[in-house]
Amino acid sequence: MENRVDGILTEGGYPDGPPGLIGKIPMVGLRHPEDVGNLPRVLVDPRSVAEKAFAHFQKQGAEHLGVFHDLSPQYPEGRFRAEALHSLLKKKGRRLHAFPNGPRCSEKWGFRNQIDDLADWMHQLPKPCGILAGDDEHALRLLLAAAEAGVSIPHDISVLSYGNDDLFCDAMHPSLSSIDPRSEDIGQECLRVLLDEINGRKRKQQITWLPCGDIIQRESTDRRFSGFPYVQRAVQIFEQDMAEIGSARELADTLGVSHNTLNSMFRKATGNSTWAYFRKRRLDHAKHLLERTDYGLAEICAETGIATVSQLSKDIKNTFGKTPRDLRINE
Repeated sequence: MENRVDGILTEGGYPDGPPGLIGKIPMVGLRHPEDVGNLPRVLVDPRSVAEKAFAHFQKQGAEHLGVFHDLSPQYPEGRFRAEALHSLLKKKGRRLHAFPNGPRCSEKWGFRNQIDDLADWMHQLPKPCGILAGDDEHALRLLLAAAEAGVSIPHDISVLSYGNDDLFCDAMHPSLSSIDPRSEDIGQECLRVLLDEINGRKRKQQITWLPCGDIIQRESTDRRFSGFPYVQRAVQIFEQDMAEIGSARELADTLGVSHNTLNSMFRKATGNSTWAYFRKRRLDHAKHLLERTDYGLAEICAETGIATVSQLSKDIKNTFGKTPRDLRINE
C-alpha cells in the first residue's frame, strides 16, 4: 500500500488509525468523536445536530424528546449527539427520554428482542414525543416498533433520523425525515486535512468539526396533516417532484380517492384547495431558487413545474411584489 497511495481516509473507530498502518502512511479518520489518539479526524459537530433536531421538533409541536442510537461503545457518535441534546434540554429545564442502554450490546441483543423492547419503551413515552435516531437504520427499527406498539407516527411520536440515505428514507412507510450530514463538504475537508498530513504541514487541531446539513422533512415528523393521511401523502408525493404533478385530479387518482374528496380534505387541513396549496408551494420554491441559486428562469420552471418563464415572472410579481430580478439582486 505504501507504494501505491499517498494517503487514505478511514472509517474505522481506531483513534490512531488501523493498527497495521499506524506510522506507515498519512491518514484521516471519519469516525471516533472522542478527543483521544493521534489520528486527525473530520466529523459533524454533535451540537449542531442537537440544535437542528430540537428546533425541528419544537416547530412540529413535539412536547417531549427522546433518543435511540447504537448501544455499542464501539460506535459512540449517536451517544455524543444524544449527550448534546441532553445538555441543550437541561439548560431549558426539560428532560430527555433516552432508550435505556443497560448492559446490552449488539452481539447479545437480537433484532426481535430489540423491536419488542423498543415497542414497550415507545408505548410508555409521554406524547407527543419526538425521537432522534442514531442513523437511518435505527430509525427503521423505531418505525417497526411503533407499528407493533400501536403508536401513530407522526401524531403520537415523530421520528427524525441522521444520514439521509434518499432511497432508504423515501422507501419507508411513513417516509423518514432525516438530517443531511453534508457528505460532500465532509469529503472536501477530509481532502484538505489529508493533503496537510501528506505534505507535513503542522496540524491546527485534532478534530475538525463541521456543522450538519439541513433536515430533509418527510412524513415521519410532518405533524401538520397527521389527522389527514391522504393530504399528508399527497404533500409528500408533490414535494418529492413537484414538476411531475400535472393536475390535482391526477394526484387524486394516484392516491385512489376522488378529486372532490381530496379537495375537501385539503380545504379542511389547509384552508385552500389542493391546487391552490400546491401553486403556493411552487412559487415558494421558485423564490427560494431565485434567492439561493444561480438557476436561470427556464431551469426554475423545469424544477417547479411552472409552465413558462412569462408565467413564472407574472406569478412572482403578483405574489411577492417583486420581479425575479429584484429577488436575485436583493439576495
